[in-house]
Amino acid sequence: MNIIIAGAGAVGSQAAHALCFRGNDVTVVDVDEGALARLRESNDVMTLVGNAAQPATLVEAGVEQADIVLALTGSSEVNLVVCTLAKSFGVAKKVARLSTRRYFAPERNLSPELFGVDDFIIPEEDCVRDIMDALVRPVVKESASIGPKSCEVVNFQVPTASPFDGVELQNSPCPELLERLRICAIKRHGRLVVPRGDTVVRSFDEAYLAGNRQDVDAFIAWASPEARPIRRVLVTGSTNLALMLAKAVEESGMTLSLVVDTEAEARRATDLLRPETIVICGEHTDSSVLEEAAVSEADALVAAGEDSEDNILTCILAQRLGAGKVISVVYNADYGQILANLPLIDCGFNPLVGAVNSLLQHIGSDIRRHVALLGRIEAEILDLVVRPGARIAGKRIAEIAGTADMVFAAIFREGEFVPPVGRETILVGDRIAVLVRRNSHAAVERLFGSKRLF
Repeated sequence: MNIIIAGAGAVGSQAAHALCFRGNDVTVVDVDEGALARLRESNDVMTLVGNAAQPATLVEAGVEQADIVLALTGSSEVNLVVCTLAKSFGVAKKVARLSTRRYFAPERNLSPELFGVDDFIIPEEDCVRDIMDALVRPVVKESASIGPKSCEVVNFQVPTASPFDGVELQNSPCPELLERLRICAIKRHGRLVVPRGDTVVRSFDEAYLAGNRQDVDAFIAWASPEARPIRRVLVTGSTNLALMLAKAVEESGMTLSLVVDTEAEARRATDLLRPETIVICGEHTDSSVLEEAAVSEADALVAAGEDSEDNILTCILAQRLGAGKVISVVYNADYGQILANLPLIDCGFNPLVGAVNSLLQHIGSDIRRHVALLGRIEAEILDLVVRPGARIAGKRIAEIAGTADMVFAAIFREGEFVPPVGRETILVGDRIAVLVRRNSHAAVERLFGSKRLF
């Protein structure tokens, strides 16, 4: 497939990485020559310096032969222009990154199709969805959709006094439930452990669990019997993301308090939110302001301001003042792994990384390899199809060698989730979600490649 990506920022570069593999020709267009040079260092992509909102630039990038155009710059207006131009050139699939849905007004016939937009992603909306999932499920730190229906991979921390603590995976006390799932990774002391049958689970381990959502939730409930639901949430920040999150918390039925920076922002928030919501004006890195907001009574705090460092500091203060679960929003991709290893912060979310995972769900499975980029461990989830002649076709999982840096997380057979247990035989046509250490793709491709090619 021929794919053009407009924008070499955090979203565009991650999308290029996810789509650049055998069978896809990716061209990235950006006005920043330095960003394109950095992208070329680690990805086999074509790059073009120029403004993708200009027809001549798109023609030079090969838009007349393109199958997909992804408009992923930091400007919604530029992205809409790129999709409109791509539509005029007859491109079949156009996806835009936007900051809001307000560009569309169905009552005025201003639909996405009018702009040539087939699908769109809104990083803030995706981030709010992920944060709400972490609030609704208190022990969950990260989750990602991996296949049809409600299949997902979920990271949860094994609490002390859990019935899962000290269990050898092959001797689980709830085998009937675990047989419908897959423990596909464990994060222990900041390191990724690829689990095997004789792996023993310990309290404070973060386990990655794959399966249908109802089975995942049932297992987490069994493994975390003392987990309390989150009922009171304190949100800090005046960003659009913070306000979107505040609305979502209200709609979920949780009690909300909000700390904003200025009186003008407090008035704006008061107009948007319900009368019973408490809105406080003050600096959210000030412990006295957090105490005024009753941070010690909050089951969860989410720091969603515009400054990543301030959000991290707010979470650390909140944890020391007695808040329950503390969650930080960050915008620097390098902070993801740092937050994942800070014991004072339960989890962090980056809207731009979440946007890439959402984008991958909008792209046909026949042309993507990545399903999700994981934030808490140096691993990715790949989506691969077993073709005729593949090395693993016809073998039981227990018989497959060369899997030291990877785990079969899920098998999708005729649209249904099949747990990839050792006795399961891999069939031609199976679509398999594989959790793999980053930079270990070669071993995976050898397994899924034809014997005639390797």
